[in-house]
Amino acid sequence: MRIDEQLTVTVCILETEFSEGASQKTDEIFPGPDGEAPEAYAW
Repeated sequence: MRIDEQLTVTVCILETEFSEGASQKTDEIFPGPDGEAPEAYAW
């Protein structure tokens, strides 16, 4: 994939809006770390 194609795909993804249900399902599948950001993401 060329860089301009990658950029186009990335911009389209950034403009995508998820419904509340889809957002909740994503959180169930990929739970974040426990705690508040940014501390929860620190090693």
